[in-house]
Amino acid sequence: MDAVVATVDPPNGVRFLAAFYRAHFLSGNFAKAALVAERRADMLGSLRRLRDQGECMGWVANALDDAGDVAGARKWTCRARSLGEAHGFFSVEAAACHRLAKMDLDDGKIEEGMEMLRHTLKVTEFVEEDSPQFKRCEVAVLLDVMEALFDHYPAERAELDTMLARYEAAAKAL
Repeated sequence: MDAVVATVDPPNGVRFLAAFYRAHFLSGNFAKAALVAERRADMLGSLRRLRDQGECMGWVANALDDAGDVAGARKWTCRARSLGEAHGFFSVEAAACHRLAKMDLDDGKIEEGMEMLRHTLKVTEFVEEDSPQFKRCEVAVLLDVMEALFDHYPAERAELDTMLARYEAAAKAL
């Protein structure tokens, strides 16, 4: 790990590491961005900022996925999901479940991916936030569900119609 990252102390280091992560991520240095995000996630955990830690675990997964480490991305996504479930952070759990569903669909595990997308939609009903950012996430999940239904389950017209109605309502809320 970079000497600068290793010596950063909380709590000011949390903001520094977020900026450092973004710089590496935007420059395409995904492996380095993942290391920085891992350090930040550890720091947030030591500060007991667990919701932020769960979100940061998603950062690690994003960077690892972009670096080509799909197994590592899945591991960190599962960790984020577990943290979200354990502490009732439904937005963290929903984001992690959405990523896992997309990973399953990308791997050709259609049944597992659809099951996880449906679970994600159930979790979104309990999300404690009513932010535009989360509404965009819900819309993205709904789009993924509809796309998967259309591509793999054309006979499931009733479910597709239900998802379309929910999508329209969520999109209007933006």
